[in-house]
Amino acid sequence: MARSSHGTGGLRGFILGIQNKKQFTERLQWSIGLEATINDAANIPLIYQDPTGRTVDGTIHDVTTGLQVVLGLEYSFIKNKRSDFSASLLPYFRYQATSINDIVVTIFPEGTGLPIPVRVLVNTQPAINYSPGASFRLNYAYSLN
Repeated sequence: MARSSHGTGGLRGFILGIQNKKQFTERLQWSIGLEATINDAANIPLIYQDPTGRTVDGTIHDVTTGLQVVLGLEYSFIKNKRSDFSASLLPYFRYQATSINDIVVTIFPEGTGLPIPVRVLVNTQPAINYSPGASFRLNYAYSLN
């Protein structure tokens, strides 16, 4: 489990996965794994008061989540009985779903005659996609005993 960022880095979240590793040499190993990610961020804030005077938070919250199969190589720079410092390059194939809208328009009461703002959400791209990618990671493991 680790922190992650998605896209250009604006969506922060978590990655959780499981990997199986097999040694080629003392410092080189391959791995295959299954990972899940969830990333989120508040976007386009909208806070207003409804006709009863109650404060309403209409902020859009972007969420992207995915499931990916990884297969790659890991090289250990420093490896001894207690410590293992390594780098891995993990190409993956990913299923991803997102709530991010391509176009968001907010029309305020003056423009609609309604007592609250109205949001129009338009998607020009699919909310679900499949894509290849890659991840570069620095790893450090320490054995307690």
